[in-house]
Amino acid sequence: MPDVRILPTAAERPTYAITRDLLADASAAVRMLRAQAEELPLFERGGLLVEVAHTGQIVPLAPERIRDVLARAAVWVRLRTNADGGTDATPTYPPRDIASTLAARTAWGLPELSGVVSHPWVRCEGAEAGEVVSAPGYDASSRTYGTWKTTLGDTVGALAEDMTPDEAVSELEDLIADFRFASTADRASALAGWLTAAARPGIAGDVPLWLVEASTPGSGKGTLCDLVLRTVYPTATRRTPWVSDDAELSKALLALALAGEERILWDNVDGIFGGPALDAAITSAATGYRGRILGQSRIVSAPLRPFWVANGNNVQIKGDIHRRILVTRLNPGTDRPEEREDYRYPGTLLEVAAGRRARVLGALLRLLRLGLVNPGPLRGGFPVWSAVVRGALVAMDYPDPWSAGADLRELARASSLVDVLEAWDRIWGASPIRARDLAEAVSDPPSQSSVADAYSTLGDLLLEVAADSRVRGRLSTRRLGQWLGRVRDRVVATPAGHRLALRRLPRSGAGVRWTVERLI
Repeated sequence: MPDVRILPTAAERPTYAITRDLLADASAAVRMLRAQAEELPLFERGGLLVEVAHTGQIVPLAPERIRDVLARAAVWVRLRTNADGGTDATPTYPPRDIASTLAARTAWGLPELSGVVSHPWVRCEGAEAGEVVSAPGYDASSRTYGTWKTTLGDTVGALAEDMTPDEAVSELEDLIADFRFASTADRASALAGWLTAAARPGIAGDVPLWLVEASTPGSGKGTLCDLVLRTVYPTATRRTPWVSDDAELSKALLALALAGEERILWDNVDGIFGGPALDAAITSAATGYRGRILGQSRIVSAPLRPFWVANGNNVQIKGDIHRRILVTRLNPGTDRPEEREDYRYPGTLLEVAAGRRARVLGALLRLLRLGLVNPGPLRGGFPVWSAVVRGALVAMDYPDPWSAGADLRELARASSLVDVLEAWDRIWGASPIRARDLAEAVSDPPSQSSVADAYSTLGDLLLEVAADSRVRGRLSTRRLGQWLGRVRDRVVATPAGHRLALRRLPRSGAGVRWTVERLI
């Protein structure tokens, strides 16, 4: 799309004589909009008249912009009878009442726009599934508008056809070689996040939010997000601050929906992540995100189908978000990750990746096409995503990416890790304890203890994540040990202002022992 649009001269435009019949003039104005729809380009979206700006952003047309468009379409004149009984045509601006009438309508006979896409993509549904959309412009099937350059589309389309799956995996693996993942499942989920970004335009339904988290600052979570975003999208991604207030978050999400944001990044999430507004937004692809435009009484519903991504240290989640997130956990294996020197691309990763954007996109689309012929296990709210993205990775012998982040989901299903560690700290402080002794202690607590309430709280919380399926009300030592292993080293803040972390002590003759550490 050109940055500068050449306007026609007066001699090149037809003349339109205002009739002073509002319906007739408004109908003529709509025809002018339709005549310019492809060039500008103009669309309908959520009951609003919008255009795609040269920046790629979706912009609702205000009445003054509508007058501008109408002036471009024709020379408007008012007819007046002169002293000789003839008719003079006096040039004028398009009438404000015509522009206001058009702005107040909810339909104009223009193409419907679902969103803007800045990269070639692959269809993931329907009879044309597997087809690479490499040509920019309006795609009637998906109702999206592609803004990438034709040369990029041609290159990526050829790569998506010619690359082998092994070559595609190698292209991606080379760029994530410097990251230290907590497990092979977390490595798979990082690739799944990357694939999700590329797959988003081809999936009409919902996709999960990709959450990248770590226990230590400097682990590379922001760089991993930037790697994915800079290789899929052509411009820098705006970092949106996380807003925990649901009313404020709803306003922000509606604004993002109206702007047609391709991706939404919450960077360095602090505090608790999730809530009803975010839960509803992630599952709103089919219905659109509904709300009132700020400063108006008008209620609109706009498509909200971005690539969702967030990152943070020791993120705590609440509500139903645990069923809507794909989790990648980084573990640098050191308390001072900034001192690492074993990098393949020291300080140059993002620059190298940006230079390989076409190859990366080709690799991503090749793997998505693999997932379409090797569908993965269905996931309740994300059936198409699960079939294509999980299918591609499982077909390449990666672990199921959804298995990463199991500890975070268990915490959300149970209660906050804060409550677990706070109760533990009250009972034992920093004294080490084995999982077996912990299970016995909370299952049969001392009756006269001054911290009996802490025993009760801890027992109830642990039953939600490590109950023995054979004996009602008892903890399974095996499941408890596994759960402790998954949440170790996660730092939480208590309401009293303490920072606590579960630590695993070196193995001794007494077996594996655990302790809660208070951090300064």
